[in-house]
Amino acid sequence: MTSARLRSRGFTLIASLLMLLLLSGISIGLMMMVNTEGKVGGVDLQNNVAYHNAEGAVEKMTSDLAGTFKSVQAPKASDICALSNYQPSVPGVTWKDYQVQPASGCSATLGNNYGQIASGPNQGLWAQIIPVTMLATAAQAGGQEVSMSRTAQVALIPVFQFGVFSDSDLSFFSGPDFDFAGRVHTNGDLYPEVGNGSNLTFHDKVTVFGNVVRAQLANGFATNAN
Repeated sequence: MTSARLRSRGFTLIASLLMLLLLSGISIGLMMMVNTEGKVGGVDLQNNVAYHNAEGAVEKMTSDLAGTFKSVQAPKASDICALSNYQPSVPGVTWKDYQVQPASGCSATLGNNYGQIASGPNQGLWAQIIPVTMLATAAQAGGQEVSMSRTAQVALIPVFQFGVFSDSDLSFFSGPDFDFAGRVHTNGDLYPEVGNGSNLTFHDKVTVFGNVVRAQLANGFATNAN
């Protein structure tokens, strides 16, 4: 009887050790799985950060390019290429490429083609079209690297193609019916008003940089004021 009990105690000890070994193996496996998922998630996060850094750099180039043509009446190719020196300062990011360059190069005369704009709000207008390429390569400290490029076309549009082109707020407030056949553009707000019972009709595209205001006149009076 005593011998049987001793043998039973020895089996219980072995079974406990085997169960402990099994649980240890499961715990180690779960720990490795969590660590792997954490590393994969961290790498994916850094990849997304690198992608958005490169995307942001290209957007900054586009904004700087637009600002150059707003501030300089006739920029040179060197003025466009100089934008490559205005790299954004982002902690942990190294810019392997940060380049803005016209298709004609930085040293040659700024090349342009005179033709019709193919798409966008100014489609159909004739303009001097200047192709510009932008390239940004963002490298993260962890080794992630994203390269992004964009090709833009700067269109210099002669304003004589517009029926009305206004650099400030623009108002239409005729009394009788009024039809306008040409294109209309304003860099400010547009106030399209007309006398009571009359119609204001535009027969071509109307583009507005600011707001289209129909609730009041430009002087603050209500639209039904006589």
